[in-house]
Amino acid sequence: MSNEMIYWLFIGAAFIVSSVLALVLMVKLDKMAWAFWVSFAVNAVITAAGCFWWDGLYTGVQRLFGIFGYWIAFANIEIILFFALFIMKKRKTNL
Repeated sequence: MSNEMIYWLFIGAAFIVSSVLALVLMVKLDKMAWAFWVSFAVNAVITAAGCFWWDGLYTGVQRLFGIFGYWIAFANIEIILFFALFIMKKRKTNL
């Protein structure tokens, strides 16, 4: 498996694991803040692991852009999760 494929697997795992965890916690506990912060922590751990792995492989511009891509993905995942949790909370209160 190529390094680029592993790179995308880290990003995909961060999205899937943190999303499923956040949505399950929101359904079970109905606490938006708790679900968000737990998913934030899980996403941060997976993203940091990916960054450390990528940092050990490359130097220079390729390392810089790879790590930058991880943190852009991290921010996008958290924004998507926040709005998904917000919509879930609004729908529960409106019913």
